[in-house]
Amino acid sequence: MFIIDYSDTKGLLQSCRWRGLPAVPRDVAEEHEPEPRDDAADREDGGVRDRQPRQQEEITADRRQYDPGKHGEREQRASLRKRADQVGHVYTTDMDQPTPCGSPHRRHLSVRGRPTRMSEPSRRALLAALGTAALAGCSTGDPPGDTATDTPTPEPPEPPAAVETDWPAPAYDAGLSNGTAAAGPAEPVAELWRVEADARLSTPVVAGNTLYVGGTDGVVRAVDARTGDRRWTESVEEAAGAPRVVDDRLFVPTDGALVALGPDGSEQWRVETPDRTALLATADSVYWLADREPPVVIALARDGSERWRTELGDPWEPPLFAGAGRVFVSSGPYDSRFWQLDPDTGERLGDAPRSGHDFPAEQFARDGTVYAAEPFFGAVRATDIDGDDGWSQGTAPAGGAGGGLLAGDDERVYYTSNVDDEPNVFALSATDGAVAWTATLDGVVTGRPMAASEAVLVPTDAGVVCLDPDDGTPLWTRTAGFGGRFVVADDLVFAARDGTVTAFRPP
Repeated sequence: MFIIDYSDTKGLLQSCRWRGLPAVPRDVAEEHEPEPRDDAADREDGGVRDRQPRQQEEITADRRQYDPGKHGEREQRASLRKRADQVGHVYTTDMDQPTPCGSPHRRHLSVRGRPTRMSEPSRRALLAALGTAALAGCSTGDPPGDTATDTPTPEPPEPPAAVETDWPAPAYDAGLSNGTAAAGPAEPVAELWRVEADARLSTPVVAGNTLYVGGTDGVVRAVDARTGDRRWTESVEEAAGAPRVVDDRLFVPTDGALVALGPDGSEQWRVETPDRTALLATADSVYWLADREPPVVIALARDGSERWRTELGDPWEPPLFAGAGRVFVSSGPYDSRFWQLDPDTGERLGDAPRSGHDFPAEQFARDGTVYAAEPFFGAVRATDIDGDDGWSQGTAPAGGAGGGLLAGDDERVYYTSNVDDEPNVFALSATDGAVAWTATLDGVVTGRPMAASEAVLVPTDAGVVCLDPDDGTPLWTRTAGFGGRFVVADDLVFAARDGTVTAFRPP
């Protein structure tokens, strides 16, 4: 149990920050929820690492034991990263990951879709917001049961002739945007096929008509994405997180290593990564973030040899992501600046972040812009990498582990909230942050939205809800067979829940 002194505003905000420390996207844990990535994730994944995961409540209990008077901030963050790596946690990557809460620097509220300066909140409002955050549940994994009514489908679906688009990494791309140009399922879906295993399965990924998934039994499975028929299986000896597919290679994170597999599942090489806290695979390199003193980003060539390594400093947090010809590491809620590295040389670019408080934490990059969320009062910030003006837009407080999460496509950025009497999903213009629409859902959001061109899928504790990306209108709801870990290719959805991967498609 932890006690918060509500008479001390500074202590109140610090306690809230601690209570909402972000889920570290470890590539393996992130993939084996509850949620462990995904998000990732890895963190997270992320949003993520993999060991036989325990329940999310146990991670939360570890956080509650933290005494700010006995442990420094850096030591506590390191301890939580280690615990998340041991237990398994999604970022969801997964970055599907919760973000920290904090007090405001300068915040904005939205008035008719335009950012405006927000006045200092009253103490009563502050306490109400904290109460919501402190009492909110920490579930970020599979919904507990079928508590909503599925949108009916008239008949079983037919397998497609081919799956034309890919979802090659847990959060789709190197920027971790969780958004695809594929159409997505705008019509109600029904089960197409399912594959079961005697192990908890990772977030699936799809490339070249094949679905790949890792498992806590150390086996990577490849199946036909159209039919679910087995193509091959390969043991990597340790619990396997979600693969990253780049060209003809699969990069599989395990508990203490990174394993490269060929298109037939044969092992190409293995590199020990005992202190890995995030993983990123691009066309040129594989990057991993080592939780050391100081932290280090290491780049590997396609043959597994080391290209470069660069030391960072404080502050830093996962995720590790890329875009606009740079590799990024978040500074968490500690600065508006973040780490930027040259992908070819590892050279640091721009100003290094400095330790502060209550800034939006970076979650993904897309089209030359890095997007960050501040979950305590609710805000989204966009930073243009080329130095052009970005934007900041007020939203709503996160209100729990499934809130304060971002995803985006070419047109919109999506933000989640679990605060009573506030919308659950905010759709913001990627250009200027204007609020395009909001949506209020029946359930509590449990993970990152998934953005497609004709559908936005939102995991909740009442099932997965599909929204129209143009105006937020609910299109369908599905409870049976869905977990919090799913990906999209064409009009199909591939969902992992415990030891089952299920493919869904509109009839």
